[in-house]
Amino acid sequence: MTILWLGGIFSFYILGLFERPISFNELGDFLAGVFAPVAFLWLIYGYFQNSEALQAQIKEMNAGVKQQTELAEIQKQQFRAMLNAATGIVKIVNSKLSIDPHYNRMNQEVEYTYGFEFTLEAHVNELRNLKILIDETPYENIANIAAGESKNIRLLIFSELDERLGKFVRKEVEKYEFSFTISYQTIYGEEKREDFFYDFVEEKGEVIAKKPLWGG
Repeated sequence: MTILWLGGIFSFYILGLFERPISFNELGDFLAGVFAPVAFLWLIYGYFQNSEALQAQIKEMNAGVKQQTELAEIQKQQFRAMLNAATGIVKIVNSKLSIDPHYNRMNQEVEYTYGFEFTLEAHVNELRNLKILIDETPYENIANIAAGESKNIRLLIFSELDERLGKFVRKEVEKYEFSFTISYQTIYGEEKREDFFYDFVEEKGEVIAKKPLWGG
């Protein structure tokens, strides 16, 4: 485009279609008039070239950000999978309920101590720093249980201290809802907790503990 423009101007000049400058000032004005449009065109061309390069850089940066986001998500999923693989499984087996009556001389009534017994098993991985909580109150601390090992637990509930259990003993309600929490750490130190629910009910003259129908 520059060659065509200058070639055209030169042709017009040779053919005498332009008035020839007779002084240096006129020559400077003439050359300025000739090259100013060319410089302006090159300026516009450079602007569009830079804009296209900038757009390409922006697209490349966006693609890089997207790729980094996808990689971060993959790493997050891999880390979560690693934690899940390291999480031990708590299993309660052989649960049973024992009831021990005793005479309370203070109120001259027979009170009952309910003992909920079960075997706590660790599966897949070791369970560390186990704690058993009743109503968020620590009841028993257990150091660790290795994978494949178990520990026998006995939780005691006293009818004179637990109003709800007292009502169940006096047959004022049909069941006593009992729950406790087991908290522990995985081998990577991640905190875990599981809640367990049981209903104490009387069936055929015997009080038993069973899991509620809604879960637990």
